[in-house]
Amino acid sequence: MMIEDWEVGALFWKLVDQGHSNDDAAKEVRDKFFSELCGPDKDTHFLVGTILAYPKSWVVIGVFYPKISAPRPKGDSDRGLFNMEQNP
Repeated sequence: MMIEDWEVGALFWKLVDQGHSNDDAAKEVRDKFFSELCGPDKDTHFLVGTILAYPKSWVVIGVFYPKISAPRPKGDSDRGLFNMEQNP
C-alpha cells in the first residue's frame, strides 16, 4: 500500500535536499515511521482512501499516532458503550 501522507513525503524530500541518496532517505523515513509513528507507545491509526482513476487501490493518506494513555482505574466511569451495567 502506498503512503501519501504529506509529512512522510516532506521528510523524504528534506533528507534528499540535505544530500542523502533516495535509498538512504527512504531507509531513514522507514526507520522513523516504524520506530516513532508506529512505536510501542503509540496508538497508530491510518487514514486511507482511494484515487478516482484507481478505485480498487487503497492508499494511506494520513497517519494519526497519539500516545497510548494509561488504563483508567475501574470505577463508575468505566462503563463501555455496549456494557450498560453499573459497577458495584
